[in-house]
Amino acid sequence: MFAIGPMSYRKKLLAFSLMLGIVPVLVLGTVSMNLFGRVLQKEVNLHQQSLLKQLQIQMDSSIGWMDQLSVSLSLNPTVQKIAERGLSMESLELSVQFMTELHNVVASSDMPIDISVVMPRHNAVYSHRAGMSRQLAYPDTELLKLHWTGSATSYKIPPRTFQGQNELLIVRPIPLNSSSPNGLLVFRLDTQRWGDAIVRSQLPPNRSLIIRDDEGREVVIGETWSDSRQEERTRDLKRMLPEAGAVPSRVELAGETFMLTSVTSSLNGWTYVVAASAREWSAQADNLRIVCWILVLCIALLWGAVAIFASGHMFAPLQRLAHKVLGRETGAAGTDLLAALDRSVQEMRQANSRMAHRLDEQRPIVEEHLLHRLLRGFGAPDGADDSVQTLLAKLRGTAFCVGVIEIDRYSQLRKQYDEANLALFLYALRKWTEESAEAHRTALTLSPQPGQVVFLMGFASPDGEADETARSFAISLCAEARRFFPFTVSVALSQTRTGSSAISASYQEAHALLAYRLALGESAIVLPEHVRDMDASLRDLIRMEREVVAALVQERYDEARERLSAFVGRASHRLQRTDAVAGLLVHLVGELDHSLQELGIELAEGIARDARRRTR
Repeated sequence: MFAIGPMSYRKKLLAFSLMLGIVPVLVLGTVSMNLFGRVLQKEVNLHQQSLLKQLQIQMDSSIGWMDQLSVSLSLNPTVQKIAERGLSMESLELSVQFMTELHNVVASSDMPIDISVVMPRHNAVYSHRAGMSRQLAYPDTELLKLHWTGSATSYKIPPRTFQGQNELLIVRPIPLNSSSPNGLLVFRLDTQRWGDAIVRSQLPPNRSLIIRDDEGREVVIGETWSDSRQEERTRDLKRMLPEAGAVPSRVELAGETFMLTSVTSSLNGWTYVVAASAREWSAQADNLRIVCWILVLCIALLWGAVAIFASGHMFAPLQRLAHKVLGRETGAAGTDLLAALDRSVQEMRQANSRMAHRLDEQRPIVEEHLLHRLLRGFGAPDGADDSVQTLLAKLRGTAFCVGVIEIDRYSQLRKQYDEANLALFLYALRKWTEESAEAHRTALTLSPQPGQVVFLMGFASPDGEADETARSFAISLCAEARRFFPFTVSVALSQTRTGSSAISASYQEAHALLAYRLALGESAIVLPEHVRDMDASLRDLIRMEREVVAALVQERYDEARERLSAFVGRASHRLQRTDAVAGLLVHLVGELDHSLQELGIELAEGIARDARRRTR
């Protein structure tokens, strides 16, 4: 009996590790090579099936998208009107809208498509690519022969159906479901360019792709062979395919075997066929066998080296560090832990950079939101919100003054300019106010409603110097506004108060002062002392105006009607000028709009609903 001499524990562990690691690897490698040939064909088929499935899904999705888009366009009122009336200078606006819609559809697609509308009533056809043609030509004349019924609402015409036709056509009547349509909507897909793009992006090298419709006609043909016979080879393979029935798994062509894989779409019945040379797969199989044997030997040697040198202990500290940083198990000793740690640090830095960039982009919006809450009285108490304190720190003070800038004759301005220009005017007025304030104090601005800009200034204390600085700034705004804008402005200033909690009260005071600017004319500066100096009858008008607004907001319409009648009568006796009375009524509407906005109601929407209710 063979006897083994005494061995140390280290030698026993080394011998056991070598036997446990090397012997199973050699046995499994030998068995795997024997089974590899049987598995190869199955793997090839699965790979080809997966490739074809992806191609089928992509193309089905594209054809489905075109179908949905054609339905949407055939139901489009603009397209229906054009099909009925035709393109002409008499309906220029409608024609431009129609062309724009076609352009937007084509531009938004990454597929090589063209959209045309055939108008038989006008003997014309408009194509996004070719433009307007006043004479119907072939094959558009053939499309007019299509038969439309309630069940037949579209036709898919493959390439080469008509002479010179190289595109896939999707034809729908205008309007949809019409048996005698006014026109035809034709989607044209350049299948050759489309197929070339799909082949370049999806098909591996040395392959042929043939796509047939449900009647056996070729829709897309492509190849990625690296030699000069690619077109000839694909043409010969196309002739070898049966016109109907199942596609064979192998074909012989010029003494060479080709493996064919096919998939039939359940959506439209199209058949997708991919052909690959069996010689290529045999060469790859031999190369893979060699690589596998090399890997088996390398693994055996690596296992022996690991068993001898016990390299796992060297990575133990690094594994613990990686576990702490990455928050997961680090795996075997061969894991690139340093790269994983580097990637983790880089990802954290990039994430921090992106977050900082997004915060910088969102900061103006956040500041405007905080200022809006302060003006409305929804801000946190003094010192309770760090974000509010950070915002107010820009003003360099603990006492604050609120001013409201209102554009004079804003209703006339709205008649002269559209909403986009009015928004630009308001934005320019805000920025100009902030720049002008730098000569006095830093100011924060906000536009709570059309025609108004609110600014907030900070001071060290609510003394006479602060009031004088705010008054000088307001005077300069009124004087300089006419130089930069096509309008004048009036400014209402509140008293200077201490603490952020008093900002809302200051804003309410300044907003209330605007009601008295009608008595002061344009480019007016309205201060609290002006109100005290006004006579009682004018203050009574302002009080009556607020009572009308309160009654309307609280839905006491009978009371509001009576108070409005009294208000108009009192204003007619108190104010001698017609424009002053009109201005007071405009201010009444503005006050009503302001109060409704605070309740989350748009005055324009309410008027529109009332108008619709009256027209029924």
